[in-house]
Amino acid sequence: MRISFVTNSVNNWLTQHPGFLRFFHILAWAASHPIVTIVILLFAIALIGSIIKVILRLIETASWSLLQIPVKLILSVIKVSFVSFTKFTGFALQSVKDPKLDNTLKILPINSETIDNNKHQRLAQISKRLEVIQAEQQQLLAEAADLMARENIDHSTIHSALAITEE
Repeated sequence: MRISFVTNSVNNWLTQHPGFLRFFHILAWAASHPIVTIVILLFAIALIGSIIKVILRLIETASWSLLQIPVKLILSVIKVSFVSFTKFTGFALQSVKDPKLDNTLKILPINSETIDNNKHQRLAQISKRLEVIQAEQQQLLAEAADLMARENIDHSTIHSALAITEE
């Protein structure tokens, strides 16, 4: 009686969920074919192994994060205490200083005419320098053209001399 009750409930559940029924039919078919069973087992082992690796990596990452929290907390407390200490010592030193002494630099008034003159002088210097560079460039280009012309003459002379000796 007990077996029929369990069998009936399993049959009812499988008819309500046909996807699982089809899966169990495929497993029964694979069990009757040993090569397919071996392939499925290897695939299942590889899948389970990769799932275990992912879970272990997740646990490792979470562990490192949990272990870093106290270190980061200690470092932030040290930073805050250091900043507070420097502010406090700076405040204490300011109160000890003589307020009559003032070591700040005074800003001198700027004359816009001198700035304009300096700009014009600098532009004139740059213009003169560019003219000199352009003249030098022209000289170098002329020298390069002369060398290339000589090289062409030398090659044609050598080729004509070789042609004469071959005849």
